[in-house]
Amino acid sequence: MADLSFFHATQPNSPTPLVAAATAVRAAGLRRLWIGQSLALESFGVLSYVAAKVPGVGFGTAVSLTPLQHPALAATSLRTVAALSGQPVAGAFGVSEPRVIGALGLQPYERPGTAAGDFAAAVRAMVGGGRMEDSASYPGASFSLPPLDGIRPGQIEVGLGVLRRGMARAAGRGADFGVTWLTPPAWIREELAPAAAEAARKAGVEAPRMRAVVHAAVTEDPSEAATVLEQGAGAHLRLPHYRAMIEQSLGIPTDAPAADAVRALLAAGAIVHGTPEGIGEALRAHAAASGVDELLLNPFVPRGGPRLDRLLTDVAAGFHAAA
Repeated sequence: MADLSFFHATQPNSPTPLVAAATAVRAAGLRRLWIGQSLALESFGVLSYVAAKVPGVGFGTAVSLTPLQHPALAATSLRTVAALSGQPVAGAFGVSEPRVIGALGLQPYERPGTAAGDFAAAVRAMVGGGRMEDSASYPGASFSLPPLDGIRPGQIEVGLGVLRRGMARAAGRGADFGVTWLTPPAWIREELAPAAAEAARKAGVEAPRMRAVVHAAVTEDPSEAATVLEQGAGAHLRLPHYRAMIEQSLGIPTDAPAADAVRALLAAGAIVHGTPEGIGEALRAHAAASGVDELLLNPFVPRGGPRLDRLLTDVAAGFHAAA
């Protein structure tokens, strides 16, 4: 059965909310606390702080942006969180979008899939005690990290953000897992996972696992849920690569209103709503339909809804019921 984790979607200006989230994750028996790229408190630094405050919690990032770091720094950051927490750590990376890369004063990747695969392979090699080698993205590279006590084999997983087949193939060549966002379960099982597995077979490596961030509105009212989810996912629903994935997977044109995309994603089970227990049941159905090994719950709670600790406990109860 798939594992259930919690995704904290807000960039932290203080470690306090993440300490509370980690405490709730531990109390609910979830697998991990995940966060995205933070330009407020740096992602790996704040997770190291949380690890000291809340022992026994695993961590993940989905996704950290490759234009902001070199693979050696990414590997060092992952090893730091793993060594300080003593827990499993999953780091997923993404190449961002040309607009953001240009704003950083950098040239957009000519071949994003190649760049992502080379980045993941380099990080994966270094966290495993190996060497970053020459590649199309890092010509002439030959670099390793010094030994670090306290890192267990397999404690660190390296992943890629995956929406479409090209990045799934990149994950197949160089990553331990792929993680999706706003992605229908059938698209994961029927398109992304097979593309990753085929690329892994050609590369002579093990196929990567698949994971999914699932947005959830904590309300039984379908119209309120659609509004809440449209607001919560609005930034991503305006980005071309997300809309291209939704068009390919569900047939919703890229220029259709965001509300149309939300309704289609709800109907496909890519995003869910209901009571906390009902959301847990919907997540279990998602895992069965998608074949992922871990679900990252990204909840949106209307005013007056349950506190996070109660919410996670009740979602977990629904998720594990009759399992």
